[in-house]
Amino acid sequence: MRHIFLFSLLHISAAIYAQKDCVLRKEKDSIKVYTCDNDNSRFKTIRATVIMNATLSQVASVIMDVEKYVDWQFNTIKSEALENSISEDVTFYSEVKAPWPIANRDLIIRIQLNQDKQTKVVTLTCNSLPKYLPEKKPIVRVPFSKALWTLTPLSSAKVKIDYSIEINPGGAVPPWMVNMVCAQAPYESFRNFKARLASKKYNNKIAVTVSNY
Repeated sequence: MRHIFLFSLLHISAAIYAQKDCVLRKEKDSIKVYTCDNDNSRFKTIRATVIMNATLSQVASVIMDVEKYVDWQFNTIKSEALENSISEDVTFYSEVKAPWPIANRDLIIRIQLNQDKQTKVVTLTCNSLPKYLPEKKPIVRVPFSKALWTLTPLSSAKVKIDYSIEINPGGAVPPWMVNMVCAQAPYESFRNFKARLASKKYNNKIAVTVSNY
């Protein structure tokens, strides 16, 4: 029961949407995960913050390299770019594994990257496109997901990430169940993200046009 629908919080990623009554649910390895009340949904909004030892372009490139999400995003088993997307505007398909007997979920997400020329702060908006592709039964299509990443450079090799997501996982899943276990997925994803950068496994194969600090 504890792991049901942790995966629903991956896409991860954020200057925060209107949030209130946020509660710190997990703090470990410099990663903080909050749940916040959402006036528009019975599902909690999730917020996570972490500091990465990397350049701004490295962090942005990892996020935009959507086909490598299987390497670090919690329970993601498929992720592929759709059409001929440019590096600052990518639409991708993702399938996320759910524990038996719950059906897997899938999403189509568009990520758009922008950078403030003066502050160098990078924002990445992630909006779901549930009608972009036909549904693939028995996989359940996530009907709504909206996430936002904010990448703030603290130095030439240190970046603060602020991420938030609102999501409806679809299907007959009680909101109380999702809200009860929702903090673990972003924690696991960001822990994998940090390890990926620290181990030098990521070598900037995606060329993202971002000015560093």
